[in-house]
Amino acid sequence: MLVLARKLHQSILIGDTIRITVLEVRDGQVRLGIDAPRGVSILREEIVHATAASNREACLAQMGLADAAGSMAEFVRFCLSGGRDGAAAGGEQP
Repeated sequence: MLVLARKLHQSILIGDTIRITVLEVRDGQVRLGIDAPRGVSILREEIVHATAASNREACLAQMGLADAAGSMAEFVRFCLSGGRDGAAAGGEQP
């Protein structure tokens, strides 16, 4: 991990197309501005983790394994199949 110190209104460049600028520092928080091409996905890490956990819980509940560990291979196969019983990932729908 590269660790950099920046002052207010200073920027960090990532490649030729991404610029991260310190906009404000107040009460233990740092506000950042990010300039990036539209095709670059910018996500808050805690939101990504929360979404992944929610998706896992929903898949387990749909599969009927909310209270049981179940087979990991069966769980992955079920989730990747979009919830179709007995379907393998990428398999054809009946």
